[in-house]
Amino acid sequence: RGVVLETSHAEPTYPNLFIYIAANPGMGKGVGKRLFKPLEIFQNEKQKEIRDSVAEDIRNERKGGSDESLAEPFSTTESKKLREILAQEEPRLITTEFTPEGLAMELSKNQQFLSILNTDAASTISNMIGKGRNTFMGHNLFRNAYSGDAYSESNKVAASPALNDPRVSAVLATTPNAMNSFFGNPVISEDGMLSRFLIAPFYDEEEPDMPYEKAVLNEIIDRKWVTKISQNLDRHWWTFRNTESKDWYPFVMQMEENARCLYVDFVNEVKSFKKSLPSRLKGKGLTERVAENAGRIALNFGHSVDRDK
Repeated sequence: RGVVLETSHAEPTYPNLFIYIAANPGMGKGVGKRLFKPLEIFQNEKQKEIRDSVAEDIRNERKGGSDESLAEPFSTTESKKLREILAQEEPRLITTEFTPEGLAMELSKNQQFLSILNTDAASTISNMIGKGRNTFMGHNLFRNAYSGDAYSESNKVAASPALNDPRVSAVLATTPNAMNSFFGNPVISEDGMLSRFLIAPFYDEEEPDMPYEKAVLNEIIDRKWVTKISQNLDRHWWTFRNTESKDWYPFVMQMEENARCLYVDFVNEVKSFKKSLPSRLKGKGLTERVAENAGRIALNFGHSVDRDK
């Protein structure tokens, strides 16, 4: 949420993406965990900072203030107070699973942004569709959080936070069967959800043999990835999450004139392509977000490459 792209639209474009990868079992989807590592490390560091700060405040409230009293273990009351404060203040950047209520609560605690990263996301997909009277509740919030559409829930006894501008990014990986069941669902395929996703399906039925050579990730690329991700999180996510000033706004990236013209041409090209689709496909939302996703990808590359931004 800390960086946006200004295009020809009245509203800026945010960089959050929905990525869905499908591959057969044993094809190495778990390698994504390596890519997510710097996000996990950054989140853990910030959580520890908050925990240590809150714990120190609680100790400083003790009567006496001597070194001995400050060093004493937490009492039951103090431990409960620590848990209650952390439940409201502990930062969360990423999660693997969610319920609508849990996701809404985490979004409200974290300036309405969260990343969902799961390299074995079959259960996540099932939860999004849901069952019984809760059908599609998770899907509805997930869909709204792609573009910041307001979300509130009134069918529960417990109060659920009202979100006016939620944003979620997601990287999900499942088997092709799970992908087919998700996108083949009539509701998912007809409400615009399809074009929100960048989809990478696996089609090849012939699985390659495992080579004898060990797969090695270039150490230089690995270090650059960790460094760049950490820098961007500190500048854009952490700064935005901790800002209390109502005058603070995300950093706005401008498009060069040639880039803006290319983007407008692509938007119009996609609109023209939609007209050529059969009538039965025009209402399935296959093209509506394609050009917008192109802008989001450009924004991700743009602010990642520019060291001064």
